[in-house]
Amino acid sequence: MGRPERELPGDGSALTEFARQLRAARKAAGEPSYRRMSAITHFSAATLARAASGQTLPSLEVTLAYVGACGGSVGEWQAAWAEASASFGPQPDPPGPEPPGHGPEADVPVPRQL
Repeated sequence: MGRPERELPGDGSALTEFARQLRAARKAAGEPSYRRMSAITHFSAATLARAASGQTLPSLEVTLAYVGACGGSVGEWQAAWAEASASFGPQPDPPGPEPPGHGPEADVPVPRQL
């Protein structure tokens, strides 16, 4: 048996409630270990545990794998994830490559052609 999960804060945030729901799905499935769920989902045990930690919203893919391993309804969880995700508002795009002439390469002298 693995170590017990940390208590979730009682702040009522969408993130905390989503984590609570994930934990409830796992409990309803007989509390399979994260290692067992990992073997079913092909996500690491750490990723699955983090999904229910209440610290970050797991990706939709991880969420569906988690609840699938617990026998949950994919359709219901897609809707629950979309609702939780929408509560955070639009997320910024991840940083992309620097445009030419910017970033660390900008400080490297360019050899002159003769």
